[in-house]
Amino acid sequence: MTFLLKFKKVLLHRLRAGKPSYYGAVYEFLTDDTGCEGEIGIREVSGVEFEDEGHAIEWAMKNAN
Repeated sequence: MTFLLKFKKVLLHRLRAGKPSYYGAVYEFLTDDTGCEGEIGIREVSGVEFEDEGHAIEWAMKNAN
């Protein structure tokens, strides 16, 4: 949980035509409550599909700031 809060990112994974596809996403807190009850929303989503979760996570970490 700390990792997620620190970088404010998640990995979006969805199934597409029977194979996984991966996108990076950066989230931000929408309120002053930055705890586990705080509300978050998507700030940015990668415009490309990655071949694996590692590259999507790398994108999200680079774009989290």
